Amino acid sequence: MTKHTAQDWKTICTLLIAGCLAMSCFVLTVHAESVIPALPCEYYGNVSINGTAAPAGTVITAFIHGEERGVMTSAAEGNYGSDSWFEKRLMVAGTAEDDGLPITFKINGVPANESGTFRVGDSNRQDLNIVLRAFPRGDFNNNWYVDVGDVSMVAYMVVNRAPVRVPDADFNANGFVDIGDAGKIAWFKVGKVNEL
Repeated sequence: MTKHTAQDWKTICTLLIAGCLAMSCFVLTVHAESVIPALPCEYYGNVSINGTAAPAGTVITAFIHGEERGVMTSAAEGNYGSDSWFEKRLMVAGTAEDDGLPITFKINGVPANESGTFRVGDSNRQDLNIVLRAFPRGDFNNNWYVDVGDVSMVAYMVVNRAPVRVPDADFNANGFVDIGDAGKIAWFKVGKVNEL
């Protein structure tokens, strides 16, 4: 058996420590690269429905390859976000691999006529518009989408607290407005049914 001197042990310990440090630097570098996401792309601008300023509460959603990457509810009539430094904007999440890919937008679930491009960390003005031929079925307050106000309106119709609108609110086509219609519009609002 070989006897090691103190100098041998110092050399072995030095090599082990250097190896451990090198491995930890490599592991930290790999870990840091896999954890740090790309900066989002920001969008803001005017939002309109049939050329008219969309109401506050309008929902704008951004998609890359059909996958939702950002959503924002407008706080003011006619716009979403702002070009001011500290104002909220539509944040579109992505990766470095998404750089240069097209972004599609929906306004209250309806595809917008305009699109954008994902650029890591970029901030862009993009005015958005949708054209609707008529108010969607179930939109009794005429704000271009079915919301909780419309669900409440049908509930009021069921208990005769609002004028009954047949066939507009007769979603189950039984000739009158009943609890089944109130249930169907509520399920539509929460996304459990796709059409009224």
